[in-house]
Amino acid sequence: MRSKTKETPHSGHPCAVGGCKEPGDYKAPKSRYNTDEHRYLCLTHIREFNQAWDYFNGWSREEIEAFMHDAAFGHRPTWKIGSQPLFTSDKLRDSFFHMLGEEPPKGARTQPRISRKEREALSVLDLDPGADITLIKTRYKKLVKKYHPDVNTGDKEAEETFKHITAAYKLLLKLHGNHDENQDH
Repeated sequence: MRSKTKETPHSGHPCAVGGCKEPGDYKAPKSRYNTDEHRYLCLTHIREFNQAWDYFNGWSREEIEAFMHDAAFGHRPTWKIGSQPLFTSDKLRDSFFHMLGEEPPKGARTQPRISRKEREALSVLDLDPGADITLIKTRYKKLVKKYHPDVNTGDKEAEETFKHITAAYKLLLKLHGNHDENQDH
C-alpha cells in the first residue's frame, strides 16, 4: 500500500540559519531586490520566513499601487501606439524599406539603443531612457534621503536599496560623462 504523503527530496543543502541541523530543502530569496539569489531553509525556518516576508515593507501606498499597475505588464515599459519607433535600428528599418523596393525616409532615425546595465540603472532610479543628468541627480537625491542608512538605522533592506541606488547613480554619471565625485549622500 502506498503512503498518501509525499516525501520532499532533500536538496543536499544545510539550513542557512546558524545552529540549525535540519536539511535546507526550501529556497528563500535573499532579498526583495535580488530574488534570483537564494538561501536554503528547513521546513521550520521557511515557515518563519514566509510569515515575516513583506515584499512591500517600507513602501508608500503610491509606490505599492504603481507596482500593482506595472505588474499587469510584467514590469516592462509600455507606450502608446505610434509614440515609439517601429524598428530598433536604422539598419533594420532601411533593410525593410529596400526589401519592399522603397527608399527609407530621410532624417527619421531611431533612438540609440541603451545597454542592459544602463536600462537597469535607470530602472533602479525609476527613470525612463533619455533622462538628462539634471533629472538623474534630482531623483538620486530624493531616493538617497529616503533610503540613507542614517535615516533607516539598522534596516538592512534600506541599506541594500541605498547601495543599489548609489551604484546605479555612479554608472549613469559615468555614462553621461559627468564624474561628480562630490555626491551628496
